[in-house]
Amino acid sequence: MSEDLTWDDMAADWDARDDVQRYAHLAYLSLTHHAVEQLDERCGHVLDFGAGTGVLTRYLTNSGRRIVAVDTSAAMLAVLDAKQLEGVETLCVDLCTVSEPTLVDQRAPYALILASSVCAFVPDYPELLQRFARLLRPGGRLFQWDWEHPDTGALDRPGFTHAQIAAAYEAAGLLPMTIETAFALRVEGERWPVVLGVAERR
Repeated sequence: MSEDLTWDDMAADWDARDDVQRYAHLAYLSLTHHAVEQLDERCGHVLDFGAGTGVLTRYLTNSGRRIVAVDTSAAMLAVLDAKQLEGVETLCVDLCTVSEPTLVDQRAPYALILASSVCAFVPDYPELLQRFARLLRPGGRLFQWDWEHPDTGALDRPGFTHAQIAAAYEAAGLLPMTIETAFALRVEGERWPVVLGVAERR
């Protein structure tokens, strides 16, 4: 993202981006591979953290699941609200800074928390994971997708190594289930792999 643009600035055209649509589609495919039980509508609410315009959210609305979609961009959530997706409640709030209970806390515990291409942008990733651990029900799972960094060194883009994710999960009291390269996209002629981290509340 350009330093001159905000998420609000990009909201109107976000859904028209092929890379955004492909990322969400591939993320959903990896989700269905690892979360059969948690995707059952009887298992409780889903928290879509950093939901944006709901490109990933819409994949979860086919089976009656109740979804709380959270983002800090009011413009992004306005696009999501305009889609009138059944069972989706939106909330414009920064969970990384707000301390008082919100709709997010009222709908807890969650069977599933999704964080797609967002954790690398938060100011305090370890603290966010601790909050996720409190919001999940026992046996509930967190699914995180972010750009993958090689273990040998960092790249000039937001992201994580497999080891960083595993250590952060453990520190938050979450049980790492899967940490893998889920898929890759071509960005500006380069192959950008995406890491999937799956953790379960003990």
